[in-house]
Amino acid sequence: MSKIEMIREIGNVVNNSDEEMGYVNAKQINAVISAYNNYIVKAIKNQETIRIANGLSLKGVPVEAHSRYCGLTGETLEVPNHVTPKLRVTKAFKEEMNGITW
Repeated sequence: MSKIEMIREIGNVVNNSDEEMGYVNAKQINAVISAYNNYIVKAIKNQETIRIANGLSLKGVPVEAHSRYCGLTGETLEVPNHVTPKLRVTKAFKEEMNGITW
C-alpha cells in the first residue's frame, strides 16, 4: 500500500465512522502520518521501543562497526557503527492476522 492509498483509506474510515470526529481531509492525514514517521525515526535512532500496533513493536538495535564483502565488486567495505530497526511480532498478532481463534 502506498502512502496515497493509506491516506485515502484512513480518510474513508474516519469520515464514514459513527463517531463525531468531523471531516478530515488528505492534508491533515498526511501531516499526521509525516509527524508519526518523524517520531518513529527519532525514537529508533535513540534506541527506544515503540508499540506501533497491538502486537507489533519497533526497536532501535545498535550494530557494531564491521567489515563486509561486496560480491559485485569483490572489495571489502567498512560499515560504521549504526542503529538498525528491529520489528517484533507477537504470537497473538500472527494468530489474529491469520484468523486463528482458540
